[in-house]
Amino acid sequence: MLRSRSEEEHPCRTTADLLNNLAMTTEEIALKTIEQLPENASWEDIQERINFIVGVRKGLQELDEGKGIPHDKIREEFAEWLTD
Repeated sequence: MLRSRSEEEHPCRTTADLLNNLAMTTEEIALKTIEQLPENASWEDIQERINFIVGVRKGLQELDEGKGIPHDKIREEFAEWLTD
């Protein structure tokens, strides 16, 4: 995955800003995301970055709505997977 110059200097700063700023519109997030990519970014790079942002924001929204899975449940599932 390609990184912009600002991400190389501050690895999580720009992506974290986009993920945490729930006041931004979808269009603003998409434009900012594309602006942060290097000039030689491919269509696949753009799609990958936007899909990542969408997935994380969706997950955060689900957690806010109480749809998360408790840690104990995850531990139980992992224990089952590791013993099978």
